[in-house]
Amino acid sequence: MSEILKWMEASLGPGVALLGVVVARAQWHTNDVKLRLDSYDRRLRVYKSAVGMLDAIRSEILVRRGPAVHATNLLPLKDYQDLPEEVVSSFLNCLMEAPFLFDRSIANFMQGIDKDRRSIARLSRHLAGTFPLDTQGSRQLDRQSLRESEARIARAHEHIEAKFRRHLSLSRLQN
Repeated sequence: MSEILKWMEASLGPGVALLGVVVARAQWHTNDVKLRLDSYDRRLRVYKSAVGMLDAIRSEILVRRGPAVHATNLLPLKDYQDLPEEVVSSFLNCLMEAPFLFDRSIANFMQGIDKDRRSIARLSRHLAGTFPLDTQGSRQLDRQSLRESEARIARAHEHIEAKFRRHLSLSRLQN
């Protein structure tokens, strides 16, 4: 019986140490999951902001071009409609955070959206104005550049979910 007590006394220290290691591991895992969830929330906010910006740009394009305006129509476009200020502000804030939350491809993708947004605003305002006859060739190039920017926005809208999917997968958070 005394040998059993000696064995229990000898194993008490390592048993407490092992219990401490188990508790520390559980706390580390909990903190790791919390960090991933916090990161997920910030990434989701960036994704929603990018989708909101693409939706606003596409809506502006549809309003400006109207149902009767086609890509080959040579009539002047309607005036550019400014995008909602809160959408632009949110997007620009998220654009600044993107390089820290995502890999370089997402940051470049969002910078491309911003570049096309500014290009569409500039070109559509320019084309909605009056032009002398000697700038007709320049006007045609501007119209082509505008259509290319609008097409890139449409492609970005089609592919945004696939671009962000890997970064927003909940299954990765549970590892």
